[in-house]
Amino acid sequence: MRDIRNDLNERLQTVAKEKAFLEQRENSLKALLEQEEQRFRTGAAVTHHNGNHATVGRTPLSQFIVDALQQSRQALTLSEFKKQAEASGLDFGEKSPGRSLHRALVGLTENGYLECHGRGGSRSYSLKQK
Repeated sequence: MRDIRNDLNERLQTVAKEKAFLEQRENSLKALLEQEEQRFRTGAAVTHHNGNHATVGRTPLSQFIVDALQQSRQALTLSEFKKQAEASGLDFGEKSPGRSLHRALVGLTENGYLECHGRGGSRSYSLKQK
């Protein structure tokens, strides 16, 4: 009969390495989950058109837009957003407020969080409904 103790010891070492790897992976996933939980808590929860919750407002500008629309409860134009941004003291740095707001509005619209109404200068934006 062959002595298999060395084989069993090797298998135990392999299992121990795999266990350590899995524990490390579990800890990494827990850390990522905690980051996502924090991000969700700090962002505005808006219901996307398919019924799932999505986080909107991870930047100060997009958060400003979402907050402004939630408070107004009506569609707002770019000039209305600009007036509110200036009144609130939102810092655009060296960038043009109109261009920055427009870019954020287009991004939020293209990603399905806002609806765009009208064309050209009469364009207005509202939160997308279910």
